[in-house]
Amino acid sequence: MQNTSSRRAFRLAAFALAAALVCALALVGFQPSPALAVVSSVKTAEVAPSYPNPITGEIEDPGDPNMVAMAESMMEGVTFPYALVETDVDGNVFVSLRFNLADQENGVTMEASTDGTEYVAAPGEMVASNAEDNTADWRFQVPAGTQYLRSHLGVIPIEREVIYFLTLGNSIDGNSANFTQTVTPGEGAEEPEPAAAAAGEPTESAAEAAEPEPASADDAAPVTGEGADEGIAEYNAEGRDVTGGVDEQPGLDGGTIALVIAIIVAVAAVAGIVVFLAYVRPKRARQAAAAAAAAGTTTPRPTEAPAAPAKAESGADSPDEDAKGEDSRA
Repeated sequence: MQNTSSRRAFRLAAFALAAALVCALALVGFQPSPALAVVSSVKTAEVAPSYPNPITGEIEDPGDPNMVAMAESMMEGVTFPYALVETDVDGNVFVSLRFNLADQENGVTMEASTDGTEYVAAPGEMVASNAEDNTADWRFQVPAGTQYLRSHLGVIPIEREVIYFLTLGNSIDGNSANFTQTVTPGEGAEEPEPAAAAAGEPTESAAEAAEPEPASADDAAPVTGEGADEGIAEYNAEGRDVTGGVDEQPGLDGGTIALVIAIIVAVAAVAGIVVFLAYVRPKRARQAAAAAAAAGTTTPRPTEAPAAPAKAESGADSPDEDAKGEDSRA
């Protein structure tokens, strides 16, 4: 019976502990996490076109496989070698691309990837055109950390879309290629950058860097080396570079830690109360009852009355009898 009660008590304690822990986790989960403030930025990045997939090496365009060299030459001629990368205070990233020979094209759709293996649609629109230079600028919204783009460019002379790839790398601050700019750099920081940067004027840091000169279609060349793998830089709330998918989540603040500790203490207290009520107190009551029962069975018996003095033997003369004898003899 006692073992059964013990098991029941421990099951109740375990249940209470589990329920309290679930409540604690729920309370911690409902704590609002502070939003990460993103500092807006404007950068100019190099663009490296590639007819085959730069990661797998496969050609995804359905064109003539014997015309690869000509197709690669056409991709380099069509693609402007620089792109504008903008990040707003909400963390949205936009990439603006410029395409040469605009009169030979009838639109472009874009897909974006951070690792070059899985691509997602990147919605965009044409934001500017230059009839004299025969160029068209398109702006696409891409995921943060995008490094690879897959372009579906409509080519009028061959009456179909041509699929080729673009790799972003070697970015510098500022809008050095005169793209249409919609983001003001430095927003979200304690001290925003001068408004001149929003108008496309190079900042002091950008002026000190080597500014790429806008190149013509004949000057476009693929990016090689480590720069081609740098992609788009990302920054966290403290302004630290977290490019490459590093996501620094904020730690628990002092109030949340204190709440967690209080919940743990409450859980331990609840478990202790359950054990005391279900096991310790009944056990003590049983022990007290057993002790009382044992005390009742060992009560001492009443003390016996002292025994009466023994009578003198019949042969012995008592003093009275001696006195009577003497009187009679007298």
